[in-house]
Formats: sequence, structure tokens, C-alpha cells
Amino acid sequence: MKEIYDRRSIRKYKNEMPPLEVINEILDAGRVAPSGENKQPWKFLVYAGEKKAQMLAAMEAGTRRERKGAKEPGGGDAKLATFFSDRRYGTAVIAATLRALQKAPVVVMVMNPSCRSPFEETTGQERVDELIDTLSIGGAVENMLLCAKELGLGTLWAGGTFWAYQELEQYLNRPGQLVCAVALGYADEDPAPRPRKELKDIVEYYMD
Repeated sequence: MKEIYDRRSIRKYKNEMPPLEVINEILDAGRVAPSGENKQPWKFLVYAGEKKAQMLAAMEAGTRRERKGAKEPGGGDAKLATFFSDRRYGTAVIAATLRALQKAPVVVMVMNPSCRSPFEETTGQERVDELIDTLSIGGAVENMLLCAKELGLGTLWAGGTFWAYQELEQYLNRPGQLVCAVALGYADEDPAPRPRKELKDIVEYYMD
């Protein structure tokens, strides 16, 4: 499949809104992904225009919190700090993610309605269920990225939302777990492929 090899992470987008039918075709590719026990543990929240700007303003508040935490001893949120030990790294990640999402005409926030925030205590079984759901959601997102590429659009699969989790959680006001964001639009750049490990470096064969 050509799109597998040609897909790139796009951070610069043209100021052109994709038609709704194209957006829906991409979302539908995510909808039909395989999932553990056919739970289909995904919810897609589609933001554009002023609604997108409001949502990203909440994310920008997380950027300011992380910047404060990186500069001041004990700054920011102590609970998040137990998960993210290097706030300087977090500040860079969320800032870069925010810039890319601001440039994209469409941002899809991907949620798992069945799971809790990753910053809440959970049982072992709940954690296993969460991992299986996250694998399933990863398949759905990959379907979306490849479909978008086939339709001539660029995408960015962004996990930097975790650094602004509490602000985004409050803004989205939805039950469940925010997993990631997907930026979507017509690419205004053509990045070269990033380095990839050789097959011989990542595969071991145990075959009779």
C-alpha cells in the first residue's frame, strides 16, 4: 500500500478547509478498525474554526502551566510531575504540538469513553482493559492517517496533549480518557522521510 510508505507527519497546513464529506470518509476509516472484543472504544470530537481556537486556548493554558513548572522548584502541578519528571521536555513537546494544531484547519480529539484519566488510580484489570483499548484506538487512528493520505490530505498524530491533560479534560467535559489528537488538512510542506530501523534490526525469527 503506497500510502504506508508515503505518509508523513505534517506540521504546516494550507488555509483551506477540507469538505465535510472528506472528513467523514476519514473518520469512517477509523470507525471500521479492528478492536478487542469489538468494543470499538473510540469517540471522535471534531473541532474547526472558533471552536478549535477555544479548545486550543485551553491547551495553551497547559503550556503556561508547564513553563511555570519548568522554571520554578515545585512549580506547576505536583500530581502531573509524578508522571512527567522532565518538565523542560514537556514544555517543548506541548509547545510544538500546539503550534501544529493551530495551523491545521481541523483537529480531531480522540477519546476512549470507557477509561479513566491516566492520572487516576486504577486496578490491574482496568489497566489491562485500557491497554487493549489503546491498541484498538491506535489501529483506528492509523486507518485515518492512511485514508487521509490517499485522499490527498496531511495529518499529524499528536500525543503531546498529555502535557495539557487537565486543561483539555476540563474544556472537553466528556467522560473517559483523552488519548490523542489528530491534525488534519491540506499539507503546506513536503517533509523528507524520517530514518527508520532496518528490518534485520527489529525482527527475530523462530521458525521450523
